[in-house]
Amino acid sequence: VTTRVVAKVAGRRLTLRDDVLAQIKETYRRRGREAPPSCERQALLPAHAQILPNPVGTAPGFRVNHAGVEVVALPGVPAEMRAIFETAVAPWLREYAAGAPIPRRTWHTFGLSELEVDQRLADLFDRPHHELGVLVSPKGVDIRLRATGDDRSPQALDRVAQEIRRRLGDVIYAEDGATMESVVGDLLTARGWTLAVAESCTGGLVGHRLTEVPGSSRYFRGGWVTYANETKTGWLGVPPDVLAGHGAVSEPVAAAMAEGARREAGSHLGLALTGIAGPDGGTPDKPVGTLVVGLASERGATTSRWRFAGPRSETKLAFSQYGLETLRRFLVQS
Repeated sequence: VTTRVVAKVAGRRLTLRDDVLAQIKETYRRRGREAPPSCERQALLPAHAQILPNPVGTAPGFRVNHAGVEVVALPGVPAEMRAIFETAVAPWLREYAAGAPIPRRTWHTFGLSELEVDQRLADLFDRPHHELGVLVSPKGVDIRLRATGDDRSPQALDRVAQEIRRRLGDVIYAEDGATMESVVGDLLTARGWTLAVAESCTGGLVGHRLTEVPGSSRYFRGGWVTYANETKTGWLGVPPDVLAGHGAVSEPVAAAMAEGARREAGSHLGLALTGIAGPDGGTPDKPVGTLVVGLASERGATTSRWRFAGPRSETKLAFSQYGLETLRRFLVQS
């Protein structure tokens, strides 16, 4: 639809680009599939459009100039859109803007609510020459800073950046796009330590996130998804009387899971998560959204309890973030 509309507005006819069609068919061939006839529509583009190759998919992006306005159209699949932007659009934009990108900074935090962040940074929102905003997700609160004045030097935001770091302190776990899992991976690598995880409520999400980081085999030994009580006892050695006496979502069980993961994997650290992701299963003592994390090292096991309110998928993501944050803080202090 976008392609047709852009072509109509720009007064250009749609043309079948043989070079684009050949690239699409080659992509199918590399995947061991035959290109369907319908793939030709992805090669129908406005006449004389600049093609933006798709390095991870089939549909290309394109760029046209109409009445002095540059129009860039990208496919809507997030991974493909991001790949084309990074490889073709961003380099062109840097050249188009004469190498003067707007200075930006981003801080990723965990442990404070949006209101608490707002309160700590309140007087910084209305200052001239920069724009400050926050973005909330199950992974925490991001603070985004952008220069709005004429000064586009790297130093333009330094003063306010230093003030943000001072006011937020150690709730900042990363800056400018780094993820919690990559930060944890760097800390484990720096210490030469290994990790194993035991997950119940998160269903393997912590292990998935850790292994999304290239090179994580250096420090990640493996993990267990012990969803049922029988697997907690059979795979990790959690004593049945501890489960019976305290319940699966409890500090003694989280500690035993973490110790079992560390012992069975032969790792330096063991991380365990057990909780109630909802929407059912809560009790007055352990409502939906309750998480208990255990962390085992050669010094023994420690536990902590946390609450999160949200849909099940968001709760699981938030649980995984809290578990990794618990590990991050331990590593920073070790």
